[in-house]
Amino acid sequence: MMKRWKSKYDRYFLSCDFIIGVIFSTILFAFLVYYDKSQFYYENKKELALLLINLAISLFGFVLTGITILITCMPEKLKTALKNSDKIFYSQIYGVFFHR
Repeated sequence: MMKRWKSKYDRYFLSCDFIIGVIFSTILFAFLVYYDKSQFYYENKKELALLLINLAISLFGFVLTGITILITCMPEKLKTALKNSDKIFYSQIYGVFFHR
């Protein structure tokens, strides 16, 4: 059973990570709004929003920079292998950085 989940995750990792992030953010938001008795969310709404935005942007920038450095340092043969790969997520990465 775990192999099946692993193969599905390997195939759709970009979508899975996005969905997991949305679910986690929704749970965190619901906790802060509905279950926090100290009204922490309402007192610090602006600061929390800015914090979440800054975290998301910095993580995205880190990942984007890392992948860009890796791909630009790749030899041309590996780029061609990445483009023609049978694995869907390799072709997704190629499509993102080289616009198919």
